[in-house]
Amino acid sequence: MVKKQRPTTGSASASPGRPRDHSKDDAIMAAMIAMLSIHGYDGASFEKVAAAAGVSRPSIYRRWTGKELLVVDAVRAMLSEDMADFENSRAESGLDKIRRLMEIVARRLADPVKSNIIITIVSAANSHEELAVLLGDLEFQRRTPLVDAVRQAQAAGELSQSLDPDLVAEALLGTVYFRRLFSLHKPDGRTIQQVVDGILGIAPEN
Repeated sequence: MVKKQRPTTGSASASPGRPRDHSKDDAIMAAMIAMLSIHGYDGASFEKVAAAAGVSRPSIYRRWTGKELLVVDAVRAMLSEDMADFENSRAESGLDKIRRLMEIVARRLADPVKSNIIITIVSAANSHEELAVLLGDLEFQRRTPLVDAVRQAQAAGELSQSLDPDLVAEALLGTVYFRRLFSLHKPDGRTIQQVVDGILGIAPEN
């Protein structure tokens, strides 16, 4: 269930002097995720979302001025659920963080609902320019912890300083997403270890 995530991406402001019911924010975002899963991007209308959330269309427009904004906020909330354990964890080495982050990605892609949502919105971004821009911003935000982990591993001497952290993150994520999107392969722990070790040039343990 999508919850505890306030609208952030260009959302509309509440009416002056009128307190916002934040429980409706969560219900609307959860409804959008459900409608995307059932109807796809083009079919996930504000009318259907409003009905599923038990709110009026004006209630949605007071929070989000456009469909793309609501979609990206809903997806951000969905992805944030996966990161809770990582963000609350104790300090680890850079390599440990890289592996843990990639395991989170693997679990996300193994979840039929979440993977379907990701495929749906990436496909829709090809024909919806504003959605593509917003997803680009979201992807940058979601990739930052992985880039930071690569930099930490470099600072600790675990990885070569010659590596470009952004390119390493893109290679790691791209490999796993490619396998999921084009081969329908759901990456498991063994696959993630092979991908991480292979791309980072780490010799496997005997």
